[in-house]
Formats: sequence, structure tokens, C-alpha cells
Amino acid sequence: MERILDDQKGFYLIGFRPHEELFEPLKGKTRFNKFEVKLRRSGLNIRTRAGFLGFVEVKKRPASRTRNEQMLAALTSPLTSGGLSLRLTSLFSSPAEKTAVVDSLMHIDASQLKLTDEADGWKKAVIDVAAVTFGENGEVVDEINRTETVRARGEALQLMLSEGLVYRMKVPIKKPGAYQLRVAVRDPLREATVRRFRRGSQIDFVYQVYNAKVDRATGRPRLVTQARLFRDGQPVFNGPPVPFDPGPQKDMTHLKNGSRLQLGMNLAPGDYVLQLVVTDGLAKGSRATATQWLDFEVVK
Repeated sequence: MERILDDQKGFYLIGFRPHEELFEPLKGKTRFNKFEVKLRRSGLNIRTRAGFLGFVEVKKRPASRTRNEQMLAALTSPLTSGGLSLRLTSLFSSPAEKTAVVDSLMHIDASQLKLTDEADGWKKAVIDVAAVTFGENGEVVDEINRTETVRARGEALQLMLSEGLVYRMKVPIKKPGAYQLRVAVRDPLREATVRRFRRGSQIDFVYQVYNAKVDRATGRPRLVTQARLFRDGQPVFNGPPVPFDPGPQKDMTHLKNGSRLQLGMNLAPGDYVLQLVVTDGLAKGSRATATQWLDFEVVK
């Protein structure tokens, strides 16, 4: 089980659109198209199918029409639907000993929403929001399904259109295990948090450390943290190791802390990854180090 979970920590799911002629029947029969994928880089593993059947999917399955069918199709698709620009940030937290939740922030490009006019300059948008948690066996563990109405005008409206709309939801986790969280947003009028920072700005981030070892003599943990910044898999910044000071916190099994990262003015615009590494000086082996990462975008 540990090998399986480790294998799922970092992977890319890649899709492609074949040429249309591969979907044409061959001698009156659906053709099977073989293909092979090769890697130019070493040190990577790849898993692919041996090929695919050349049938047109829409002929085999009717298009989704109802609200629930559209939401289900978006949630179960391995690729983004592309109707609305959506970015998800999910943070695990355990506020109490026997409770755990995934606190999710969804950033929605409000400029893509269909706005209707109301009295006194108000604009209204209606969105359907769904979140589904899948367990290790692929079965649905929990789900949230809501319809929200958003109204704005004046400066608030302009800010929403330029910066986007942030929607927050909490998904409870009832028992330990491996889960997959998927979300979908639908604008019924169209049928269908941004992590973006300017160069030279500061990024404030918070994090929690669970189950750190405690020194029996001092009653305190012995943790060291390090922030690192990557672009295209290459490090562009390695922060110095910093001792973790829990301060007046009493619960050493649920430690909270925050930090700040200053972005340089010479950073090229694009996608970056912020990695936080926590090393426990009292732990041994693979349990001595934990890492977490978060992607974001740098703009001019």
C-alpha cells in the first residue's frame, strides 16, 4: 500500500486528439489503432494503453442535457471541460482529534459568467457548484451540491470581473484513507483562489505540521523548515533552513505556522511551484521529512 501511495504522489495524465481518419471504419468494421509512447527524458515511468478503438463517442453515448448529467460528466471526465476557467486550492486540516476536513478555495473567472441586469445597477450570476470525494476503490464517499446566486455592482463588480470570484467550501473527511476530490462549476445561463502574483510582490502562506516527535526533556519538537521555488522542474530559489518555533502552542500534534516569500523582480512570467520541506530532527527514516507544494503564476 505504501508503494501504491508513493507512486501516486507525482504524475501527469496526458490526452491527445487523433486524426479524424482513424475513426473511419475499416472494411465496414471499427478499427483498432495501435500506438506507442516514448520518453526523451530518463528517470521517468510511463503507462499507456496498447491502442484505442476508432469509434465516435458521441454516437455511442447521448450528450448530457440535464443539470445533473452535465455536472456528472464534468466530475468524471479525466480532462477539464473548458467551459469555465476554474482553479482549485485544497488544504487538509484536522481542527480536533477526531475530525478532519478539506478546506477548498475555488477561483472562478467571473468574466466568463453570464450576468443578468437588475434594478439600481446590480448584476446577477447564478452558478451550480458540486464537489465529490472518491475513495480508494473509486466509489463516491461524499458529495456537496449547491446552487449559489452572486450579486454585485459598482467597484465590487469591476473587481470581481477583473480579479475573479473565490468560492470556499469545506468537505468533511469521515475516516483515514486515500481520497480524490473533484469539483465542477456550471453556469446555467451559459450551459457550460487565483494563485497569481506580480513580480516583486510578497506571498504569505500558512501551513500545519501533524504528529511531530516531541523531545521528552523539553516537551518541544525539533523541526526545521525550508522553502524552495521551482519553474519547469528546475530550482530558482532555495531558502535557508529555518528552525520551527511553535511559540505558545500547546497541542504539539497539530502545529500551525506561517511564512513569507519575496518574489524577485527578475522572475520571468509563468507557472511556478512553491515547495515547503519540514524535517523532524527526532524522527528516523522516511518519516523524518515531509514536503508539500503549491503551484502559482507570476505575471508582470
